[in-house]
Amino acid sequence: MGLQHTKPRFPHWNYFIALEEDLERASRYVELVDANEATYSLEFAHLLFAAASEVEIVMVSLCGLFNQQSRASKFAHCVAPLRKQFPDMWKERVFVPRTGLVLQPWAEWNRAKNNTPIWWQSYNHVKHSRHTTFEEATMKNAVNALAALYLFALDLGRFVRQGDVVRMLDSKNLMSQTIAPRARLFEVGI
Repeated sequence: MGLQHTKPRFPHWNYFIALEEDLERASRYVELVDANEATYSLEFAHLLFAAASEVEIVMVSLCGLFNQQSRASKFAHCVAPLRKQFPDMWKERVFVPRTGLVLQPWAEWNRAKNNTPIWWQSYNHVKHSRHTTFEEATMKNAVNALAALYLFALDLGRFVRQGDVVRMLDSKNLMSQTIAPRARLFEVGI
């Protein structure tokens, strides 16, 4: 008998969980508190790169979910449609209860139509000019990129397409508790 494969139900969630575990290990050396937000390291660069790249992938998936004719293939293409789909995303907060850290990874979306999150800008700076901008691979940027992934991975898990209709399965708070495994560091806030 051969191996039988099933498609993972939430592959983006599973990847988020793996990155969150990496962040949890890093937090043994750099506490996730405001006082350490400017601390930069190779590990935070790794987390920033991985989380920001996955955010882009999840954003493209969300664009395709809500518009089957979407040709969105990168972050810049998805900003306008997702801002329209999630007009209050900029308000959403993610908590790290263990340390009291409060994050608003999409806060810049409220300020101007073309503003991108600071963590996304830093991701691109470090990716393209690491030799001059490596100090932007900070704890703050890495954690915000991971928090952004957390929110959009939850969104991708709570909507389902049935024919031409997209419907919401349940509330984001309920979804964050029912997707397994649960996030260990992050919680959704309002």
